[in-house]
Amino acid sequence: MYKADSPRDKSLVDSETRNVNEGLSIRYGQSKFPTLVMVNGKGNVLGKKKGMYLVEYYYPFFNKIIAQY
Repeated sequence: MYKADSPRDKSLVDSETRNVNEGLSIRYGQSKFPTLVMVNGKGNVLGKKKGMYLVEYYYPFFNKIIAQY
C-alpha cells in the first residue's frame, strides 16, 4: 500500500516524495483527487477509482478486482 499525498500547498511534502508522487500521477493518469489505483507487482493497473466515494464503496471495488485475479 502506498499513499501518495499531493496537497495544494506543495511545501507540506518534501521534494523527494513530491517527485515520486508526481511520477506516479503521470504514470497512472491521475487527473482527479482522490484517485485510488490498484496495481499488481509489475505495476500494471488492475483497477482505478477517481473522485470522492463513500467508504462503503471501496470494499466492493477491492473485492471485484481481487475476484478477477
